[in-house]
Amino acid sequence: YQHYPNKDGVLWFLNEVHHKVREALPNFQLVIAGIGAFPELDPFLGRDRSVNFIGPFDDLVSTLQSAKIC
Repeated sequence: YQHYPNKDGVLWFLNEVHHKVREALPNFQLVIAGIGAFPELDPFLGRDRSVNFIGPFDDLVSTLQSAKIC
């Protein structure tokens, strides 16, 4: 998340959209994958169990294939 548009996009989703998806799909899990967690993400990780930061990953294809929505 060294590239600011990635960080901005995640924060926008968390602030504007995520709660709406959770209302419609209570079991929804958001997985954030990539290098470099950022401090603005911490409040979401602490208060919402549906937000998961997995950090760097070895295999992009497997990570994407495990998701239902990308």
